[in-house]
Formats: sequence, C-alpha cells, structure tokens
Amino acid sequence: MKNRHLTLNYLQVFLSKISCKIIGVLLIGFISLNVTAQSFTQDNVYVHENGESVVFAAHTFDGTNVVETTRTGNKGYFSFESSATWTAAANASHVDGYVTHYRMGDFVFPIGDNGVYRPASVTNGPASAAYYAVNPNGSYPVSSTASDVSNVSTIEYWDVDGTGSNDLTLTWNATSDINTVTGGNLSNLIIVGWDGTQWVKVPSVVNTNSLDASTSNPAFTGAASSLTSGSITASGLMSLSAYEAYTFASEAEVCLTAKAFLQGALYLSSNAIMTDDLRATQSGGVSIIPTSEPYAAMANFTHVGNGGSETTTAGVLGVQANTDNNIVDWVFIELRDATNSATVVETQSALIQRDGDIVAAADGTSNVCFSGLASNTVFVAVRHRNHLGIMANAAVTLTPAGTAVDFSTTTLHGTNGTFLTNGVNALWAGDVNFNSGVKYSGSNNDFSLIGDQTNNHPGNAFSSSTYSYTAYEVFDVNMNGSIKSSGSDNDASIIFDNTMNRHPGNPFNSTTYTIVEQLP
Repeated sequence: MKNRHLTLNYLQVFLSKISCKIIGVLLIGFISLNVTAQSFTQDNVYVHENGESVVFAAHTFDGTNVVETTRTGNKGYFSFESSATWTAAANASHVDGYVTHYRMGDFVFPIGDNGVYRPASVTNGPASAAYYAVNPNGSYPVSSTASDVSNVSTIEYWDVDGTGSNDLTLTWNATSDINTVTGGNLSNLIIVGWDGTQWVKVPSVVNTNSLDASTSNPAFTGAASSLTSGSITASGLMSLSAYEAYTFASEAEVCLTAKAFLQGALYLSSNAIMTDDLRATQSGGVSIIPTSEPYAAMANFTHVGNGGSETTTAGVLGVQANTDNNIVDWVFIELRDATNSATVVETQSALIQRDGDIVAAADGTSNVCFSGLASNTVFVAVRHRNHLGIMANAAVTLTPAGTAVDFSTTTLHGTNGTFLTNGVNALWAGDVNFNSGVKYSGSNNDFSLIGDQTNNHPGNAFSSSTYSYTAYEVFDVNMNGSIKSSGSDNDASIIFDNTMNRHPGNPFNSTTYTIVEQLP
C-alpha cells in the first residue's frame, strides 16, 4: 500500500473487508489516505492541482458523473495502481482530465472532455494521458506539417506521456469527422505527433476491429473501424513523451510523374506520338476503351493495396484541346519494395496519353498519386494488357510534387526490355496469352491465337483470312480498334517481326524463340 495526497471537502468511506464506497468527493485540501478495496464514483469528483486520487483495486464509473482534474499548471491526476482496474466509462461518466496508470502492461485510459468520451490505450507504463475536445491549432498550429502530412484534425488532440517502448491507440467517433480528415478514404488516416515545430507522421495502422474501451484491459474486439467510429494504433514508439500532442491527420499523397510508350500504338504511327485509334473507335456512340479499369478482371494482373477500382469518364476519353494528350489506353502501375523488387506493395490502373504521359484515371491530366505506403521509396514498373512490362532499375522516392520516371530513357531492369521504334524505347507488344512472353511459333505461342479468334468469330461465316472485327480485346496488338490476323494492318505480323527480326536475343531466327518479360 502507498500513501497519496488527496484534496477533499466531503468524504464518506465505508470500509469492509472487501469494499469501499466513495461518495460526493470534492478534492480541495491535502490528506494521506490508504485505499486498497473496491470503489465507484457517485456525484462528481474533482482533483485539484498537485493532487492525485489513486485507485488500488477495481473502480466502476456510475454512468452519470465524471471525475475532473486540473488540466493546466501543476495538473491533478486520477490514477490507477499496477493492479487496479476500471469498468463502465462512457460519455456521461469518465475522467475529464489526466489519468495516470502504473501498470507494466496494457491499459485503456478512461478519458474524455466536455461530455465526450475518447479513450486511448498504451501497452506499457507508467504513463499518463488526457483528451482535449478542442482544436489543437491554438497551441499546435495545424498548418505546420511535415511534407507527408495533410489535413490535421481541428476537432481534438491527446496529451500522452510515458517512457519505454509503447504502442499507442487512439479512438474516434462521428464527431471526430474522420471523413473530412481523410477525404473519405479511411486508408489515408494516420496518427501525427507535434515534435515542437510541426506535426509529423507517426507510423500507424487502422485497426480492423476497433478498440473495445469498456474496461481498463484493451481488446480489439469492437465493431469494424469505419469513417464514423474506430481506432488506430501506432506501434513501437520509443517514448510517448517524444511528442507534445497527438491527433489524427491524413497521409499526404505521394505522386509519380511517369512516361512510357507502347510499341503497338506506335506501329501505325510515323513519329514518336502514339496513335489513339483505339480511343477513337466507338461502339454505341462511345469509345470502346472502358471507363472502368480492366485489369482487376484479367489473368496475370493482381491489384495490391488500394488499386483496382479506378474509373474515368467519357470526357476524359474524348478529344482533348491538345490532341497529343488524347488517351491511348489503360496501363497498370506497380510499386515494388525497395529492398525486394519482386514484391509488389501497391498498384494502380492509370491512363497513358499519345505523348507517353501516364496520368490519373479520374481526370486524365494529373499525376498518378498514392497514399498509405509503408515506405515512399520504391521500384516502379509499368505493364500493359498485351505488352511486356518493364521496371526502372533504380528505386526512387516518391514525393507530393511528383517524382519523374521516364521509362523510355531510364535504365531498366534486365536486358532488352524495350524496343527502339520511332526514336523512342517502347514496351514490346504481343503478349496475348498472359504468360509474360511473346512467341511466334510452337507451344503456347501468341501468333496463332489471333488467327483462332478471327477464324472462329461468329461474323466470319466464310473463314476469310483477312476478316476483322471491332472490339476492346488483347488480340488487338496494334491498338487500332480491330482484330485481324492477315492482310494490311493485321495484328499477328507484329509478333512475327518482334520475335524473328527485331529482338537481339534471337540472332539465328528461331521460330520458337520467346521474348521474355523483364520483371523480377
């Protein structure tokens, strides 16, 4: 048992062998008190400056009243000794002020402010915490942020102190307005800490199931985290006291300014500007290029992270003021681990313009941006539904302003990953069977598939070798909007020329030679 100084005006203590009931306590003077039994609050309790009310066993919040402590100057504390517990904290009954816990383990702080219960938890003690349901801007300017932080909350913040390695969990509900903080994308949510100069990112992860904050023992068994309620945990903090305050923010997007060329779209062009015949080809009065990204439904393409739901508009697929900015097709961007380039950490479907610029699907002009990355330093790869993918040989660090990667000029992973055509290096065309290679003859070749498609097409009743049909399909290797296996502007001849005449790896013109995709 330990002595603690309490300030009080009116105290009734009913002692028995196992319980103690504290009623109507206003803490204003100083006395020493040993309390080893159970307690609960009935009527409001106030712990003044330099005061500390200590719970040694089990404490129950009564659902009606709050415990208040002095928040400024020499603060007051409502504390829990190493074996003490609590239950039943809620909006109407919690600690409005500072709580200390002396456990060497997990603990949920039953804290709130102005009728708002907003608990936090840590994994090690001793530690103390208070919640402030006010805009932090007065003390910690929300406009002062690191480059990877945006939209710092103007609703609330926490003051959390402690030593030793710790995990910190913060909670939110509808009043936190996480929708505004994150722009409606919960995966953008992060914890930020004020380092004395600015708000900085504290690596954190949204909990799949939120913190159950009904008792002092943390358990992540609550409802699924959403924009209106949930919790988020920052792991492995060396010291809680490293930051003066904690709150929510959105991770600033980091962007890619990329450029690449597709051999198929250069095949019928006389210069380094790709054709947009595929975009111009219409069915039912609209472009045959879909407004929803196609890769989620395709073999050999797997979205990772936030990728897979990109959409564009008919306007983006229309004729632009600068026709070099007309859309050619969808491409598939992969971000790969900087320490292991074989591991894809994030993907996004984007659009490629006639001049090679790769742009965001939403507006067809912006950089391709990402959020929620564990690391902004990555390898970048670009792939296409019937071309062989390539990857820049050096990792780059993505920034909010946009990091440039020109796949037509940069050093690439592997050898002969592109073909020099019309003065630019372009992705090899012709992988129509999704096996990461281009092959003219032999087993699993690409050439014969195009003939099979045209010969067996329902519209080719007389099996014409020069028959063509209009469709958005991988068999349209030259990307002119039609599939054709023989005759002028056919798609199959590109595969023959690439494998037999163009690739330096086939000096003896083997008909079964395969151009292999140069990705890890």
